[in-house]
Amino acid sequence: MVFERGCTDFLCGIVFLVFVASLFAVAIYGMIRGDPKRLIKPYDFNSKICDVDDEVKGFGKLYFAELETIYSMDQALCVKKCPKKKTDKLDCASYDG
Repeated sequence: MVFERGCTDFLCGIVFLVFVASLFAVAIYGMIRGDPKRLIKPYDFNSKICDVDDEVKGFGKLYFAELETIYSMDQALCVKKCPKKKTDKLDCASYDG
């Protein structure tokens, strides 16, 4: 067994600390300059972000008209509130053009 040891991982420790510091720097920059709502809000069929984009402001929920086509996203609409029954009125954003 060798009892006189030296520090061999000093360079790796420095690289790791620079990496962790850069992660914090990117996170702080993202919180200051970014828009976290764009990450968590749903998109409609027209690639508008519900309750974020001007065209769909005030319509914060995403409603799928047909659940069979849920993966195609061609029937997803931004609505103010989701209907409870089939006979409830659907208050969705205006999609002109």
